Amino acid sequence: MLVSEYTGTMKIADAELECAVLSDGRRIIKHSDVFKALGREVRGNARLPDTPSFMDAKNLQPFISDELNEVKEKILYQDENGKSFQGFDAIIIPLVCELYILADEAGAVTYKNQKDTVMQASIIIRSLAKVGIVALVDEATGYQNIRKAEALQEILNFYITKDLLAWTKTFPDEFYEQIFRLKDWKWSTFNRPGVVGTYTNDIVYDRMAVGLVNELKALNPRDEKGLAKHRDHQHLSENQGRKALEMHLHAVIGLMRASDNWEEFMYSVNKAYPKKGSIGDLFPETLNPKNRG
Repeated sequence: MLVSEYTGTMKIADAELECAVLSDGRRIIKHSDVFKALGREVRGNARLPDTPSFMDAKNLQPFISDELNEVKEKILYQDENGKSFQGFDAIIIPLVCELYILADEAGAVTYKNQKDTVMQASIIIRSLAKVGIVALVDEATGYQNIRKAEALQEILNFYITKDLLAWTKTFPDEFYEQIFRLKDWKWSTFNRPGVVGTYTNDIVYDRMAVGLVNELKALNPRDEKGLAKHRDHQHLSENQGRKALEMHLHAVIGLMRASDNWEEFMYSVNKAYPKKGSIGDLFPETLNPKNRG
């Protein structure tokens, strides 16, 4: 039986994962800890033979790559004291992340728990890619021989935290899901038509205050591709601007739920929230349009 020659613990988001390097050079993540990394409950009884239960759902099967199939079997190994463990080749984590992301982009992911895994997968794969390029530079320059043992883990923690915060959105997913439903579009977490931004300005910011869209564009200018460096709502004041936005979103989503199509929804929103108001108190004091010369 294979023996673990080196062992340790790595951290991805809030999950601490036990890992090892075996006598044949393979990098291993403990069986139950792969579930932890994906934010899923450990489930031993898979619905398909020779398939881990974190990837045995029927809707995922068309998106399983040959590379993932090659590493999906559990590996038995022992520690230096002869205690037996089960694990997976560590490469399974980014491969399973790709699986969930591909399935979601194709519109195959509909279950809430799978949606949560898609979010976690996106965070993991982006963060690992960033750490990977750092490690390659360190190896090419020889810096890997003098860097601290925890250096790459610290970098991974930084990017994981940064990406987790980016997912803590002021605009809930349901807002976009309802737009897709009302427009009869196929849902995708990551791919949104550019017109969604126009709709957001119309049914959200334009309904909160006169001139708010133009003011936000001035504070958060777009580049030549029409992309902004920050989210518009980041320029709103915490106490009044953000709270006003959250209250308006809650009300708009309620109208969306009650509507059967886009035309019905727009009739309701135009009746309930005509475009009017003042932008004076929606920004922090330093950015308040009334205080700008």
